[in-house]
Amino acid sequence: MAYLRFPDLSLDLKSLIISYIDRPTDLKSLCLTSKDVRDVAVRELYRNVSFDMGSHKDIHVSSFLARDNPGLPYVREIAIHLLGCQNSSSAERDAQIRQAHFVARLLLDHLPSDILEAFRWQTWKPFSAKNFLLLCKRQKHLRCIELGPTDEGLMPIIEQKPDFFKSLDQVLDLELYPTNLDGLEVCQRFLHSVTRLDSLTICSGFHTTMDPPSDLDDSSTQPGLLTRTIFSHMRPFENCTPMTLKTLVLDKINLRYVSSSYMKVIKMAALEFIEIRKHSTRRVDHLRTLNIRRWPTLGYGSALFDSDGDVNSGTLMIYEHLLQRMAQDIFDTANKIPISTSNLSPPSKLSVIAFGSNGQSAYEVDHKLTQISFVRGKKLDPFGKAQMLAFQTKRELVQFVEPECDILSYSMDNLDGGI
Repeated sequence: MAYLRFPDLSLDLKSLIISYIDRPTDLKSLCLTSKDVRDVAVRELYRNVSFDMGSHKDIHVSSFLARDNPGLPYVREIAIHLLGCQNSSSAERDAQIRQAHFVARLLLDHLPSDILEAFRWQTWKPFSAKNFLLLCKRQKHLRCIELGPTDEGLMPIIEQKPDFFKSLDQVLDLELYPTNLDGLEVCQRFLHSVTRLDSLTICSGFHTTMDPPSDLDDSSTQPGLLTRTIFSHMRPFENCTPMTLKTLVLDKINLRYVSSSYMKVIKMAALEFIEIRKHSTRRVDHLRTLNIRRWPTLGYGSALFDSDGDVNSGTLMIYEHLLQRMAQDIFDTANKIPISTSNLSPPSKLSVIAFGSNGQSAYEVDHKLTQISFVRGKKLDPFGKAQMLAFQTKRELVQFVEPECDILSYSMDNLDGGI
């Protein structure tokens, strides 16, 4: 029986095999083995690219944009981070931001057109409005749009371009980070104009301002400034047709009166993944993955770390046991909360509960505290009766329980957290 060699496989099969390799160092080593392997591995190696501005590696941007770089046409996502400079002066930080804007402009000018699916500015510092407009002009195949603070208002510029949104017809993911009224209006305009939306992220950035509005969040009498502006095209909420989404992320938002706002404008029963910072008592019957990024204290907040700032292994074992009990309670509660008055309500599909982030933030790296995940399992009592069990497992193995749980891979660099 003749066996096919790797060079004899089709490009699709080669790409499928290489896609199981996650570490960039391994992909780089593969690129050095042979030309056949390099032509496939380079696609995965350059798919997601991150730049850390403020280090000696900034000079690598020029080599990245070189014409002979074989991976340049396969770049799909770019993220720009600003390295923390706690001991630097204000002038040095301003220079770092200017350098980051320059690098962003350089990338947008020299990258091939219509290859990017996402461009992320991973900081609360304002992004250049000119760079954002250039991004939308040159990259018309974007799948994700990130709307954060900008150095000048976008609304007057967008209103002068009647065909602006025609080039964004492939956007499926909106990430909204409003910090002022102009930002809220821009978010509303994009939300109203994007027609095929699968994922929505709303993170209030008003905490970064000196004087946040007093009516920002919903109240018992009316929607807050955030919801009545972003969803103004859907008012009155009681009569609107709710949005059908697969993923919803709500961050830094008070959800006490969510039943009169978000539960009106979003079809909660259709959601597959949801991430919130506060609890909601209404069940989402299609929810499969729950990520609680803020570490619960459970009475062991400061006791988790020793005098050197490292995780105390003895206390960590107790903390993990308490997290397991919390996950068990969440699984049990998810099964008990009815979604209707019918006795035929299907059981909850929730299969993964994770605490913390992926361990890539500075806080988690410094304290060696990485994500703790639990999956839905079962155990047999002495009488052979099956009972549900929250089973702790490694984050790398969670995908075999729930293949679409990639929401757990996001970092906490831009989130408040910690114990």
